[in-house]
Amino acid sequence: MGYVQKTSEHSFKARWRDPDGRLRSKSFPLRRHAEAFLRQQEVAVDRGVYVDENHGKITFGEWAEQYFTVASRRLARTSYARDLSYLKTYVIPRWGRVRIGRISKTEVERWVVELGAEGRAVGGGSLSPATVEKIYQTFRKVMKAAYDEERIPRLPCPARPPITRQKRKPVRFLTESEVAHLAEQITPLYESTIYVAAYGGFRLGELLALRLDDVDWTRGFIRVDEGLTDVAGHLEFEDPKTERAFRTVPMADLALDKLRHHVETRVGWDDPRALLFRGSQGAVLSLNPPPSDV
Repeated sequence: MGYVQKTSEHSFKARWRDPDGRLRSKSFPLRRHAEAFLRQQEVAVDRGVYVDENHGKITFGEWAEQYFTVASRRLARTSYARDLSYLKTYVIPRWGRVRIGRISKTEVERWVVELGAEGRAVGGGSLSPATVEKIYQTFRKVMKAAYDEERIPRLPCPARPPITRQKRKPVRFLTESEVAHLAEQITPLYESTIYVAAYGGFRLGELLALRLDDVDWTRGFIRVDEGLTDVAGHLEFEDPKTERAFRTVPMADLALDKLRHHVETRVGWDDPRALLFRGSQGAVLSLNPPPSDV
């Protein structure tokens, strides 16, 4: 059992033992405050949810640095670069010097609202709800790790943050004639690229990572098991982020005919691991910025 000790005329010290049996103490100017705090600590110990206050004294910036050191080995390269960018640009300026144990749910909700205000985007303008959501999730990942490590007694991140929700717009697909018209407007080097992209629905990184042996000409399928990523100009071929991204995509005969002609005239059949789509000089096509030779 803990107890409250009067240490001076205006000082009362609450004393209790933590789950490891170590004697802890904290001073208050009023006895009733010391007694209320003592009851909270004893209940937390009994329920197995006790958190040492000292663990929450680390600043958000210090804890985020520790978190991202580990995250760099766990997250995909593009996800890590994106989260780190959001952290440095929008999260650290607000929370970097704040102790994680002092971050409240009310302050977090106010910050989320402020992120959606006009002028918060880099260079002016406003951030889209989708971007605000990603910034918030980056912040929440760091705080969730602190909660899991028992550095804070509760997670001050609301499950439904005050982010304006936009109605999802219907997806519009190009018609056959629109695909053909688009392919006619581009240099012949990339005509088959337009057809494969339009009829396969590939992400750009998936499209530019397709290789000759990914195509099953007999059954009319293209296999997706790799993606091209571009982080700060550094291109790399990586596995898809999720299991669902590994897939085989049925391809229309027209698109396969265009692709077959492209292979015969520009790629060749000798190297099964040859990339299907390259630049005019044979270079791997960049994702960002757009390739200069298109």
